[in-house]
Amino acid sequence: MSISRGDTIIEVMFAFATFSMVAVGAITIMNTGTALSQRSLEVTLVRQQIDAQADMVRFVHDSYLQEPASTYGQLWQQMRSRAVTTPVQTSWGTCPVAFTNKFLLAPGSSTAADQSNNIALLNESALSSAATYSQLQVAPSAENSRAEGLWMDIRRAESVAGGGSAAQAYDVYIQSCWNSPGSSVPVTLNTLVRVYEPVN
Repeated sequence: MSISRGDTIIEVMFAFATFSMVAVGAITIMNTGTALSQRSLEVTLVRQQIDAQADMVRFVHDSYLQEPASTYGQLWQQMRSRAVTTPVQTSWGTCPVAFTNKFLLAPGSSTAADQSNNIALLNESALSSAATYSQLQVAPSAENSRAEGLWMDIRRAESVAGGGSAAQAYDVYIQSCWNSPGSSVPVTLNTLVRVYEPVN
């Protein structure tokens, strides 16, 4: 006659501990994968916005070269007046919260009746830290747009040969910084657009 017996308490505890370790490991892997997917999406979206800013910088500068008195020519002159000669900071331990002498370009609505001045210069009052990821929140009127964790600096890169005071090249630093899920340090994406001006 055989006696059937159930699992001992040790066997049950061992099975429960094994299941718990497997479950925690699976959840950790899923969380890491989700964070990586989120960061990849954020980087793609921010890169598109940085590329759009670079295109606007080139357009405004080219407009200045063709007709300095035009609306966009004057916009470039406003940007150029912010140029510094000191190195521009491009890395941070934490994202900046103050945007002194920083700016950004904002496109207006493509459906606006007046297309003659469809790009506006956003001053530091329209710039703030990123709540989620770096982005430009475009309003129907470009002047009412807001930027989060996205800004520009401009630096005079080269001076005229012979010690002249005018610059013949400018570096426009387009920068972003935001805190991404699952990362202990901020994510930063930066690019540099160099533009040249003829020497008079």
